[in-house]
Amino acid sequence: MLALLSLLLLLAATNNNAAKLPGDFPRCKLDDPKLNECMDKAITLALSTYLSNGIPSLQLLPVDPLDIEHVDIQHGGDRPVGVKLSVNKAKLHGLKNTVTSNTKFDTEKRVINCIVAVKQLRLEGDYVLDGKILQLPLKGKGKCQLLVGPYKSRVVMGFETKTKKGEVYWNLNKFTIDMYDVENFHVNFENLFNGDKALGEAQQTRL
Repeated sequence: MLALLSLLLLLAATNNNAAKLPGDFPRCKLDDPKLNECMDKAITLALSTYLSNGIPSLQLLPVDPLDIEHVDIQHGGDRPVGVKLSVNKAKLHGLKNTVTSNTKFDTEKRVINCIVAVKQLRLEGDYVLDGKILQLPLKGKGKCQLLVGPYKSRVVMGFETKTKKGEVYWNLNKFTIDMYDVENFHVNFENLFNGDKALGEAQQTRL
């Protein structure tokens, strides 16, 4: 998701790949007084239309759903609530419903700030869970589904320039994201406690 957003921002603001982009792919000129507004519209349209279907001319595959080989989530450590979750062969749904706003593109400092609003993301895959809630162990292995949203994120991206064969490239070297206004978060883990339905439902309610 993070790399995808940075790619979209640069595609919308550059002419280097103009010949390979679809004819009506949104483009923004760096010297446009309304550059920030153009970027907001371009990224939102690109996510909802082009990248959900892929861009064959750039060898970009569809990203909704997005295939994710492996995800690790750790929270709490030695605290009363601690969770270590691994999800493999996952699919992430919902990227096409992302809206970008309040983009601020500082071309001199090569920094982009924006707000990303997500309606809902759904992650599905094979999980391995090990942790605890208070003194109760939390273990399981099987299929899982995680739902989050709507929520918003403040995103800051910084770039450095590199020159290769006379061409100047922007490389992402800083990425920070701060989630806020998270309205809903739901999880469903199949086969918690080796299929003990009563204990599994009780722990999922606590989660």
